[in-house]
Amino acid sequence: MSGSSSSTAGRPEGADAAERTAAVVLWVIVGAGLLYGVGETIARVTQLFG
Repeated sequence: MSGSSSSTAGRPEGADAAERTAAVVLWVIVGAGLLYGVGETIARVTQLFG
């Protein structure tokens, strides 16, 4: 197994771009979920005290 290494030299050209895109999509989903949760919490608090 002389060809196996953990360096980026043997990786395909688009692997870094694909990982970066996946990371951005994941952060967008997480951010949207957080914003939704904050919005729901604000809506419930205003219903309780409004």
